[in-house]
Amino acid sequence: MILLHRRHFRHCPPDGRIVALVISESCRRRGIGAHFIEASESVFREWGCGRIEVSSGAAREAAHKFYLRAGYSEQPKRFIKLL
Repeated sequence: MILLHRRHFRHCPPDGRIVALVISESCRRRGIGAHFIEASESVFREWGCGRIEVSSGAAREAAHKFYLRAGYSEQPKRFIKLL
């Protein structure tokens, strides 16, 4: 499963965001995740997005390696305030 979102801005192209990417453990390492990433990048291009963001929990090292292999770069600072 992959869930995509587009965030619009007035001053620049929209951002694409991969909100969720879930591959069942029994189906991993078969290229399904890479296929989802390629398909999502195509959708984001069609939507006119200028960049793609995806976040992954700090302990998910295998997922981090997957995203790095797919050409994503790590930008670790993120600050959140609960309301």
